[in-house]
Amino acid sequence: MADKWKIGDKGSNFDQYNDHVSEAWYSIWLENAAKNYYASKKAKTLTKLIGSERGKPCVVVASGPSLDREIGKLKDFQGVILCSDSALSACLAHGVRPDYIVSIDSGKDGPGRFKGLPLKGLKLITNTSIDPGVLDIWKHNDVYMFNLNDAKHQYFHTDILSVYRRFPSVQNVGCVGGSCIALGILMGCRPVYLIGFDLGFTDEKYAHTKYRYHGGFINRLLGRSWTPIKVDHKLKIMAEDLGELHGVKCRQVDRFYREGILGYANQINTMGAWYYYWDDGKIMQQVVQASRQVPIINCTGGGILKELSRWSFPEVIDYYEKHPALLEGQK
Repeated sequence: MADKWKIGDKGSNFDQYNDHVSEAWYSIWLENAAKNYYASKKAKTLTKLIGSERGKPCVVVASGPSLDREIGKLKDFQGVILCSDSALSACLAHGVRPDYIVSIDSGKDGPGRFKGLPLKGLKLITNTSIDPGVLDIWKHNDVYMFNLNDAKHQYFHTDILSVYRRFPSVQNVGCVGGSCIALGILMGCRPVYLIGFDLGFTDEKYAHTKYRYHGGFINRLLGRSWTPIKVDHKLKIMAEDLGELHGVKCRQVDRFYREGILGYANQINTMGAWYYYWDDGKIMQQVVQASRQVPIINCTGGGILKELSRWSFPEVIDYYEKHPALLEGQK
């Protein structure tokens, strides 16, 4: 098991640290995959979606702090909407029903991102190692499944494929937003626009605003169906800066978020202890590399991903209002 980072550590061997974290996750992935076997029989294969949106523009809705700036304009976008799981409540609260919701993380907090939300008619894209509670919540919806793939780890390129042969493999890119981009490309979307893809603390906020749903006719009548969930952003960021967000002293990560240094921290709760999973810039590098083949345009109002072409999101809306034929894609 990997040692915990301490404040001031240089962290020179991120690859080795990643390997330790992956080993700790192995039993969780395996247990989830085993529990999901029967539920997966009702799911559709992601293969059905490959090329299904060919030539249509899509927007990836990630969950960074700047999403609060663009979310009000999202309902005017008439292309394909791919939404990360943690951004779903914000979309629904603003009258946006995404075409696809993407959930990748295998941790036990996954089901909580959907609990109590009005999911009727929505479509989920997820992987075979997702927490079983997610599939239970989505059991009445269309669910498309795939296997995550990472050639470095035996679980992904041998173990899981021996059980889930009917599902295709998609390269693991380290975060839900990155997976949304990969899925949009597989569907044939062109271009791919990004909003909320900060990978940082834009406007000194820890995250975008999430919402709580209150069902019932009276709440709808009075316009009280959605209320924002209050977060002490300063306290959250301060805890992250000190590496003490979950009571474990780790190395400082704030400068990686703010300055765009090649590194990405993803908190992982494993075996009762917290670790930071450093992806060593591969998320950003893979997005930039993919943009050389498929137009990926960053409409995020801030953040550290600066290598991509940039448009403002209102410019995107205006462009397709003037060129509606481009929304139809290729037959």
